[in-house]
Amino acid sequence: MAQAGPAKLPIKVAIKDRTLLYHSYMRFLKMGGIFISTNTQYKLGENQMIILDIMENEKPFPMMCKAVWFNPKSTSTVKPTGVGFAFPADEIGKQAKEFIEKNLMGLLDNPRPTFTM
Repeated sequence: MAQAGPAKLPIKVAIKDRTLLYHSYMRFLKMGGIFISTNTQYKLGENQMIILDIMENEKPFPMMCKAVWFNPKSTSTVKPTGVGFAFPADEIGKQAKEFIEKNLMGLLDNPRPTFTM
């Protein structure tokens, strides 16, 4: 029987300004998602606990997210190396999506590139 590798610790992500939130938010996913700049390797579909602290929200959103997007090293100078995680289809995922979209109102249809698209 193959042994599992060590469990990854939760990732704590703090996004304190609207510009970074715009660039990191993955609005094209059904439940939304977040891009995290990291050199840590993930597999497509791998689950990761993320504790997302956004701007002036009273408490962070702890969510088990799924890796769905990769920017490999040296993609470009505009797109940092990292992983995009889809929010879960549960109440916390829904609350995170709603909170982010409320804070990005007026920017969601902006054609400016983000860290993913």
